[in-house]
Amino acid sequence: MATLITGATGLIGSKLAGRLAESGEEVRAWVRPGSEQRLPDHPQVIPVVGNLSDAGALQQAMKGCEGVFHLAAFTGVWHRDPGFYFRINVDGTRNVLLAAREAGVKCLVITSTAGVFPPSVNGEIIDETTPCAVSCPTWYEESKVAMEQMIHGFPAGGMRIVIVNPTRLYGPGPLGKSNSVTRMLVQYLRGKWHWLPGNGQGVGNYAFIDDVVEGHVAAMAHGWHKARYILGGWNLSYSDLFRRAGEVCGRQSALIPLPLPLMMAASAGMKGMAQLTGREPLITPGWVRKYSHSWYLSPELATKKLGYTVTPFEQGISRIIEYYRI
Repeated sequence: MATLITGATGLIGSKLAGRLAESGEEVRAWVRPGSEQRLPDHPQVIPVVGNLSDAGALQQAMKGCEGVFHLAAFTGVWHRDPGFYFRINVDGTRNVLLAAREAGVKCLVITSTAGVFPPSVNGEIIDETTPCAVSCPTWYEESKVAMEQMIHGFPAGGMRIVIVNPTRLYGPGPLGKSNSVTRMLVQYLRGKWHWLPGNGQGVGNYAFIDDVVEGHVAAMAHGWHKARYILGGWNLSYSDLFRRAGEVCGRQSALIPLPLPLMMAASAGMKGMAQLTGREPLITPGWVRKYSHSWYLSPELATKKLGYTVTPFEQGISRIIEYYRI
Protein backbone atom coordinates (compact mmCIF):
# COMPACT_ATOMS: atom_id res chain seq x y z
CA MET A 1 0.00 0.00 0.00
CA ALA A 2 1.26 3.48 -0.86
CA THR A 3 0.69 6.56 1.30
CA LEU A 4 1.55 10.18 0.60
CA ILE A 5 2.65 12.49 3.41
CA THR A 6 2.97 16.23 2.95
CA GLY A 7 5.14 17.97 5.52
CA ALA A 8 7.20 14.79 5.90
CA THR A 9 10.26 16.67 7.18
CA GLY A 10 8.44 18.14 10.21
CA LEU A 11 8.47 16.70 13.71
CA ILE A 12 5.24 14.72 13.31
CA GLY A 13 5.63 14.05 9.59
CA SER A 14 9.11 12.57 9.79
CA LYS A 15 8.19 10.25 12.66
CA LEU A 16 4.98 9.26 10.87
CA ALA A 17 6.93 8.49 7.68
CA GLY A 18 9.33 6.28 9.62
CA ARG A 19 6.49 4.58 11.46
CA LEU A 20 4.64 3.69 8.24
CA ALA A 21 7.81 2.64 6.42
CA GLU A 22 8.73 0.28 9.25
CA SER A 23 5.29 -1.34 8.94
CA GLY A 24 5.99 -2.10 5.27
CA GLU A 25 4.16 0.74 3.54
CA GLU A 26 5.56 2.68 0.60
CA VAL A 27 5.73 6.28 1.82
CA ARG A 28 5.80 9.06 -0.75
CA ALA A 29 7.19 12.06 1.09
CA TRP A 30 6.08 15.36 -0.46
CA VAL A 31 8.82 17.86 0.36
CA ARG A 32 9.94 21.32 -0.69
CA PRO A 33 12.97 21.54 -2.99
CA GLY A 34 16.23 21.14 -1.08
CA SER A 35 14.77 19.49 2.04
CA GLU A 36 15.00 15.84 0.94
CA GLN A 37 18.01 15.22 3.19
CA ARG A 38 15.83 15.74 6.28
CA LEU A 39 13.67 12.69 5.54
CA PRO A 40 14.01 9.42 7.49
CA ASP A 41 16.72 7.21 6.01
CA HIS A 42 14.58 4.26 4.96
CA PRO A 43 14.27 2.54 1.55
CA GLN A 44 10.47 2.68 1.77
CA VAL A 45 10.48 6.50 2.14
CA ILE A 46 10.54 7.99 -1.37
CA PRO A 47 10.95 11.77 -1.72
CA VAL A 48 8.63 13.63 -4.07
CA VAL A 49 9.69 17.25 -4.56
CA GLY A 50 7.02 19.87 -5.16
CA ASN A 51 4.98 22.80 -3.87
CA LEU A 52 1.44 22.87 -2.51
CA SER A 53 0.53 25.41 -5.20
CA ASP A 54 0.79 22.72 -7.88
CA ALA A 55 -2.43 20.69 -7.68
CA GLY A 56 -1.54 18.75 -10.83
CA ALA A 57 1.78 17.55 -9.41
CA LEU A 58 0.06 16.62 -6.18
CA GLN A 59 -2.50 14.54 -8.05
CA GLN A 60 0.26 12.76 -9.97
CA ALA A 61 2.10 11.98 -6.72
CA MET A 62 -1.10 10.57 -5.20
CA LYS A 63 -1.82 8.07 -7.98
CA GLY A 64 -2.09 4.61 -6.46
CA CYS A 65 -2.29 5.95 -2.89
CA GLU A 66 -5.14 4.75 -0.69
CA GLY A 67 -4.37 7.31 2.00
CA VAL A 68 -2.86 10.78 2.27
CA PHE A 69 -1.67 12.60 5.40
CA HIS A 70 -1.57 16.37 4.93
CA LEU A 71 0.71 17.94 7.54
CA ALA A 72 2.45 20.63 5.51
CA ALA A 73 1.74 24.13 6.82
CA PHE A 74 3.36 27.46 7.51
CA THR A 75 3.78 27.51 11.29
CA GLY A 76 6.17 30.46 11.71
CA VAL A 77 5.51 32.97 14.47
CA TRP A 78 5.69 35.86 11.99
CA HIS A 79 5.61 36.74 8.31
CA ARG A 80 5.81 40.18 6.76
CA ASP A 81 2.69 39.31 4.75
CA PRO A 82 -0.10 37.79 6.91
CA GLY A 83 -1.76 36.55 3.73
CA PHE A 84 1.07 34.04 3.35
CA TYR A 85 -0.45 31.96 6.17
CA PHE A 86 -3.70 31.68 4.22
CA ARG A 87 -2.06 30.92 0.87
CA ILE A 88 -0.19 27.96 2.39
CA ASN A 89 -2.59 26.73 5.06
CA VAL A 90 -5.91 27.31 3.30
CA ASP A 91 -5.22 27.46 -0.45
CA GLY A 92 -2.54 24.76 -0.19
CA THR A 93 -4.94 22.49 1.69
CA ARG A 94 -7.62 23.09 -0.94
CA ASN A 95 -5.16 21.95 -3.61
CA VAL A 96 -4.45 18.80 -1.60
CA LEU A 97 -8.19 18.12 -1.28
CA LEU A 98 -8.76 18.60 -5.01
CA ALA A 99 -5.81 16.41 -5.96
CA ALA A 100 -6.80 13.64 -3.54
CA ARG A 101 -10.37 13.58 -4.78
CA GLU A 102 -9.29 13.42 -8.42
CA ALA A 103 -6.68 10.72 -7.68
CA GLY A 104 -9.28 8.48 -6.04
CA VAL A 105 -7.75 8.59 -2.57
CA LYS A 106 -9.92 6.75 -0.05
CA CYS A 107 -8.99 8.69 3.09
CA LEU A 108 -7.30 12.06 3.69
CA VAL A 109 -6.16 12.94 7.23
CA ILE A 110 -5.53 16.66 7.68
CA THR A 111 -3.50 18.01 10.59
CA SER A 112 -4.93 21.17 12.13
CA THR A 113 -4.09 22.45 15.63
CA ALA A 114 -5.75 22.65 19.03
CA GLY A 115 -5.09 26.38 18.76
CA VAL A 116 -8.32 26.74 16.74
CA PHE A 117 -10.25 26.47 20.01
CA PRO A 118 -10.83 29.45 22.31
CA PRO A 119 -9.18 29.54 25.76
CA SER A 120 -10.91 27.83 28.67
CA VAL A 121 -13.17 29.99 30.82
CA ASN A 122 -12.97 29.23 34.55
CA GLY A 123 -11.22 25.94 33.86
CA GLU A 124 -13.89 24.52 31.53
CA ILE A 125 -12.82 21.49 29.49
CA ILE A 126 -12.56 21.98 25.74
CA ASP A 127 -13.50 19.10 23.45
CA GLU A 128 -14.45 18.60 19.81
CA THR A 129 -17.93 20.06 20.37
CA THR A 130 -16.39 23.43 21.29
CA PRO A 131 -16.79 25.85 18.34
CA CYS A 132 -13.67 27.34 16.80
CA ALA A 133 -12.54 30.66 18.22
CA VAL A 134 -14.20 33.72 16.70
CA SER A 135 -10.91 35.59 16.89
CA CYS A 136 -7.45 34.08 17.39
CA PRO A 137 -4.32 35.75 18.80
CA THR A 138 -2.10 34.78 15.84
CA TRP A 139 -2.42 34.62 12.05
CA TYR A 140 -1.41 30.96 12.20
CA GLU A 141 -4.47 29.98 14.22
CA GLU A 142 -6.69 32.29 12.15
CA SER A 143 -5.57 30.47 9.00
CA LYS A 144 -6.22 27.07 10.58
CA VAL A 145 -9.75 28.11 11.56
CA ALA A 146 -10.33 29.22 7.96
CA MET A 147 -8.87 25.92 6.77
CA GLU A 148 -11.28 23.86 8.87
CA GLN A 149 -14.23 25.93 7.68
CA MET A 150 -13.17 25.35 4.07
CA ILE A 151 -12.81 21.60 4.67
CA HIS A 152 -16.33 21.27 6.06
CA GLY A 153 -17.75 22.87 2.91
CA PHE A 154 -15.64 20.83 0.49
CA PRO A 155 -17.50 18.25 -1.68
CA ALA A 156 -15.54 15.07 -0.95
CA GLY A 157 -17.00 12.90 -3.70
CA GLY A 158 -16.83 9.69 -1.66
CA MET A 159 -13.45 10.40 -0.07
CA ARG A 160 -13.29 10.23 3.72
CA ILE A 161 -11.74 13.36 5.26
CA VAL A 162 -10.59 13.38 8.90
CA ILE A 163 -9.20 16.32 10.89
CA VAL A 164 -6.81 15.88 13.82
CA ASN A 165 -5.94 18.64 16.29
CA PRO A 166 -2.66 18.03 18.13
CA THR A 167 -1.95 20.01 21.28
CA ARG A 168 1.51 21.17 22.47
CA LEU A 169 4.05 18.51 21.52
CA TYR A 170 6.92 17.20 23.61
CA GLY A 171 9.25 14.24 23.14
CA PRO A 172 12.44 13.06 21.43
CA GLY A 173 13.34 14.63 18.11
CA PRO A 174 15.17 17.59 16.57
CA LEU A 175 14.98 20.64 18.82
CA GLY A 176 13.53 22.97 16.19
CA LYS A 177 10.67 25.44 16.52
CA SER A 178 8.09 22.65 16.13
CA ASN A 179 9.58 21.00 19.23
CA SER A 180 9.95 24.15 21.31
CA VAL A 181 8.40 22.66 24.47
CA THR A 182 11.01 19.90 24.51
CA ARG A 183 13.80 22.40 23.85
CA MET A 184 12.64 24.43 26.84
CA LEU A 185 12.41 21.32 29.05
CA VAL A 186 15.85 20.09 27.99
CA GLN A 187 17.38 23.47 28.83
CA TYR A 188 15.59 23.48 32.19
CA LEU A 189 16.75 19.97 33.08
CA ARG A 190 20.31 20.99 32.19
CA GLY A 191 20.07 24.02 34.45
CA LYS A 192 20.07 26.52 31.56
CA TRP A 193 16.44 27.72 31.63
CA HIS A 194 15.28 29.94 34.48
CA TRP A 195 12.20 31.74 33.13
CA LEU A 196 8.59 31.17 34.21
CA PRO A 197 5.99 32.64 31.81
CA GLY A 198 3.75 35.07 33.68
CA ASN A 199 2.89 33.80 37.15
CA GLY A 200 3.34 30.18 36.08
CA GLN A 201 -0.37 29.35 36.34
CA GLY A 202 -1.24 29.37 32.64
CA VAL A 203 -2.39 25.86 31.66
CA GLY A 204 -1.64 24.07 28.42
CA ASN A 205 -2.18 20.54 27.18
CA TYR A 206 1.01 18.56 26.48
CA ALA A 207 0.98 15.55 24.14
CA PHE A 208 3.81 13.05 23.73
CA ILE A 209 4.99 12.95 20.12
CA ASP A 210 4.70 9.16 19.70
CA ASP A 211 1.07 9.28 20.88
CA VAL A 212 0.27 11.94 18.28
CA VAL A 213 1.90 9.89 15.52
CA GLU A 214 -0.17 6.83 16.48
CA GLY A 215 -3.22 9.07 16.64
CA HIS A 216 -2.68 9.99 12.98
CA VAL A 217 -2.45 6.32 12.03
CA ALA A 218 -5.63 5.55 13.97
CA ALA A 219 -7.45 8.49 12.38
CA MET A 220 -6.63 7.06 8.94
CA ALA A 221 -7.99 3.66 9.96
CA HIS A 222 -11.02 4.60 12.04
CA GLY A 223 -11.77 8.33 11.83
CA TRP A 224 -15.26 9.44 10.83
CA HIS A 225 -15.81 11.58 7.76
CA LYS A 226 -15.32 15.30 8.51
CA ALA A 227 -14.98 14.59 12.22
CA ARG A 228 -12.12 16.12 14.18
CA TYR A 229 -10.16 14.56 17.00
CA ILE A 230 -8.06 16.28 19.66
CA LEU A 231 -4.75 14.44 19.97
CA GLY A 232 -3.73 15.61 23.41
CA GLY A 233 -2.20 14.61 26.70
CA TRP A 234 -1.87 16.27 30.09
CA ASN A 235 -3.29 19.60 31.26
CA LEU A 236 -0.47 21.25 33.21
CA SER A 237 0.38 24.75 34.37
CA TYR A 238 3.87 26.02 33.57
CA SER A 239 4.80 25.61 37.22
CA ASP A 240 3.63 22.00 37.27
CA LEU A 241 5.29 21.29 33.92
CA PHE A 242 8.73 22.26 35.23
CA ARG A 243 8.20 20.82 38.72
CA ARG A 244 7.13 17.38 37.51
CA ALA A 245 9.90 17.25 34.90
CA GLY A 246 12.45 18.18 37.57
CA GLU A 247 11.15 15.49 39.92
CA VAL A 248 11.73 12.79 37.29
CA CYS A 249 15.24 14.08 36.61
CA GLY A 250 16.02 14.67 40.28
CA ARG A 251 17.02 18.24 39.51
CA GLN A 252 15.06 21.41 40.24
CA SER A 253 16.19 24.86 39.10
CA ALA A 254 15.07 28.26 40.36
CA LEU A 255 12.57 29.98 38.05
CA ILE A 256 12.13 33.73 37.66
CA PRO A 257 8.58 34.89 36.80
CA LEU A 258 8.31 37.02 33.66
CA PRO A 259 5.38 39.46 34.08
CA LEU A 260 3.03 39.66 31.11
CA PRO A 261 3.64 43.40 30.46
CA LEU A 262 7.39 42.75 30.27
CA MET A 263 6.91 39.86 27.81
CA MET A 264 4.53 41.96 25.71
CA ALA A 265 7.02 44.83 25.56
CA ALA A 266 9.93 42.54 24.66
CA SER A 267 7.94 40.74 21.96
CA ALA A 268 6.78 44.04 20.47
CA GLY A 269 10.43 45.07 20.19
CA MET A 270 11.26 41.76 18.48
CA LYS A 271 8.39 42.21 16.03
CA GLY A 272 9.55 45.75 15.27
CA MET A 273 13.04 44.48 14.48
CA ALA A 274 11.55 41.79 12.25
CA GLN A 275 9.68 44.43 10.26
CA LEU A 276 13.00 46.22 9.69
CA THR A 277 15.24 43.21 9.00
CA GLY A 278 12.84 40.61 7.60
CA ARG A 279 14.19 38.00 10.03
CA GLU A 280 11.67 35.93 11.99
CA PRO A 281 11.52 37.01 15.65
CA LEU A 282 11.67 34.61 18.58
CA ILE A 283 8.10 35.54 19.55
CA THR A 284 5.48 38.20 18.83
CA PRO A 285 2.80 39.86 21.02
CA GLY A 286 0.13 37.57 19.55
CA TRP A 287 1.96 34.44 20.66
CA VAL A 288 2.58 35.96 24.11
CA ARG A 289 -1.15 36.63 24.45
CA LYS A 290 -1.86 33.06 23.38
CA TYR A 291 0.40 31.50 26.00
CA SER A 292 -0.92 33.81 28.73
CA HIS A 293 -4.31 32.05 28.56
CA SER A 294 -5.25 28.56 29.73
CA TRP A 295 -6.45 25.68 27.58
CA TYR A 296 -7.86 22.59 29.33
CA LEU A 297 -8.29 20.08 26.50
CA SER A 298 -9.72 16.57 26.48
CA PRO A 299 -8.57 13.74 24.15
CA GLU A 300 -11.50 11.57 25.31
CA LEU A 301 -13.16 11.31 21.89
CA ALA A 302 -9.94 10.12 20.25
CA THR A 303 -9.46 7.67 23.11
CA LYS A 304 -12.94 6.20 22.70
CA LYS A 305 -13.31 6.25 18.92
CA LEU A 306 -9.73 5.82 17.69
CA GLY A 307 -8.12 3.81 20.48
CA TYR A 308 -5.79 6.75 21.15
CA THR A 309 -3.59 6.37 24.23
CA VAL A 310 -1.84 8.95 26.40
CA THR A 311 1.67 8.24 27.66
CA PRO A 312 2.09 9.02 31.39
CA PHE A 313 3.84 12.39 31.65
CA GLU A 314 6.67 11.09 33.81
CA GLN A 315 7.31 8.29 31.32
CA GLY A 316 7.52 10.83 28.51
CA ILE A 317 10.02 12.91 30.50
CA SER A 318 12.09 9.79 31.13
CA ARG A 319 12.23 9.22 27.38
CA ILE A 320 13.48 12.79 26.93
CA ILE A 321 16.15 12.35 29.61
CA GLU A 322 17.33 9.13 27.96
CA TYR A 323 17.25 10.49 24.39
CA TYR A 324 19.16 13.71 25.13
CA ARG A 325 21.43 12.06 27.72
CA ILE A 326 20.58 14.50 30.48
